[in-house]
Amino acid sequence: DFQLLVSVNRKADRLATMAMRRKVVGSDERPGARTNSDLNLEEGAPPLPRVDEKEVKDPASEWAQTRMRTIMFGVMLFCVLGGAVLSTTASRSKNKPIDGYAILLGQSDEEVFNTTKKDVGRFQRTGDLPTFGLSKGRYFYMEGKLCKNCALKLRNLCGYETTNATHPPLELLKPGRLSKRSKLSEFAQCFLWYANSFWTRPTGGKNGFLLTRLGAGIDDKSLLITTMDAYEKQYGCKQYQVIPPTLDLNTTQVCNEFFHHNDHWAEQPNSLWFMKAADGSTGRHVHLLQRKEVEEIAAAGKSDCPRNGSIASLEVPNLWTVGGHKFDNRIYLFVPSMKPLTILFRRGHLRFSVQNYTLDTKARSMNEFSAFGGLLKEERTKQVIAGHKPEHDEELARHVTNPRFGLSFTNDSSQVIQPFERLWHELVAEKGHVKGEEAWARLQKSVRNAALQAFYSLKDRYAHLDYHTRWGFVLIAMDVAYDKDMNAYVLDVNSGPSFYHDHEWPAWFVKERSSLIREAVDHLQEAAFLKVAQSPNRTKEGMQTPDKKSKNGWDLLYEEAAGGVKRKG
Repeated sequence: DFQLLVSVNRKADRLATMAMRRKVVGSDERPGARTNSDLNLEEGAPPLPRVDEKEVKDPASEWAQTRMRTIMFGVMLFCVLGGAVLSTTASRSKNKPIDGYAILLGQSDEEVFNTTKKDVGRFQRTGDLPTFGLSKGRYFYMEGKLCKNCALKLRNLCGYETTNATHPPLELLKPGRLSKRSKLSEFAQCFLWYANSFWTRPTGGKNGFLLTRLGAGIDDKSLLITTMDAYEKQYGCKQYQVIPPTLDLNTTQVCNEFFHHNDHWAEQPNSLWFMKAADGSTGRHVHLLQRKEVEEIAAAGKSDCPRNGSIASLEVPNLWTVGGHKFDNRIYLFVPSMKPLTILFRRGHLRFSVQNYTLDTKARSMNEFSAFGGLLKEERTKQVIAGHKPEHDEELARHVTNPRFGLSFTNDSSQVIQPFERLWHELVAEKGHVKGEEAWARLQKSVRNAALQAFYSLKDRYAHLDYHTRWGFVLIAMDVAYDKDMNAYVLDVNSGPSFYHDHEWPAWFVKERSSLIREAVDHLQEAAFLKVAQSPNRTKEGMQTPDKKSKNGWDLLYEEAAGGVKRKG
């Protein structure tokens, strides 16, 4: 900005100098004539037309007016550009108040709280929802115990400093629905994605209710095995109906059955097992074993049971691949209220392997495929630090669909991340329009059933102190694979799914990711306000978001206050 102002002044000086050079001089031949030398014209150039003395202007006055006009133009230009810069800076600012946002920061906590009280009264009279928006609060709480990694992610991935923080990114203080703000900065979106504490206008601001994110700890793969087993027994469900056969090798009995009776689960000698770390993530803690290799380990007496921290998960039987490539469907569940329970579903996107799919594995020695104790998280982390990166393993990248693996073999992210709608096109192309539509309907019903069953088996694990359960919310991702009959299988549950950093993604994905988190926080504010107003039922209009009719929006999957399941079928 300073450089711009200097440039404008220099231009003004040049114009003023030119005006001075156009001074009128006397001439022996014609009074008022201007000579070439006075105007720095080249020798031999024709003289300028004669000017009448009445038309001659005072050079000092002309120079002053020209300079004034130029300076005024520069000031106006500076103000316009400066305002744009300040606006942009405000949207990117970390924690510093800037001009317009100072008004919002200047609002007292009591003013925000009193506004909420008025909104509650108006809602009870008319049913009108309040003004949405985040507010000031004790955002330094995110350094606490409820989410140990939240502050680290916000600091390292988003650039938001949680230490002593008293407000969210400044642009989030602007009142109104986030779902209508399609140009929200990536910095603000990142904050919304990872923050585990919100103070909002509908809940009284800083003096009102703290909304906390729940779910830390449910990522442990052994937990899903335990809770799903209990759920299936309680409700008489068929075993492995929504998850593939998955075993916890931490138990001696189960571990011995896995090695000595593997054909109980794996039908073919080349059936593939994924040996995982119970607390692993991003696919870096996976080791592949075929049934025949498991049997060879047992025959050689190297089963070494129990295998602490190890999970064995069978490849989805009759797996559906697209274009010869394995994929999974990353879906999202958002729970804006635990009490009463409300569950929203979003069908997300597809994550593809860029390697051609096959169950075959490369030839390995007994020592190579039996020594999978190194898959434990701490051991694999040591390998990564030492320079060994599993995502560079072509065979592993054939089966692991985390984008980290695909992007190790291509720079084209559109090969790795693709829209959910591609499955519809594949089904119609493969089966024809009528049968393709039928398969599509079955797929969508199946994935919702699987998501609801998996979450319901885990939901009691979200219970904390009563306050945090009542005012808590959940955002999780589930990775789902499909068999050729369109049955959905939950492969993994993530309580803190990645925002996906450090890569250039397709425009449709960036737009969908933004819409997902903005709409979710609006749902959270509405659900919390209904509890503040002690009104368990939604308004007759439901969520009034501009993306309400979007095929990729949030679907109401379950609403306890309205009688339970809300989906069709």
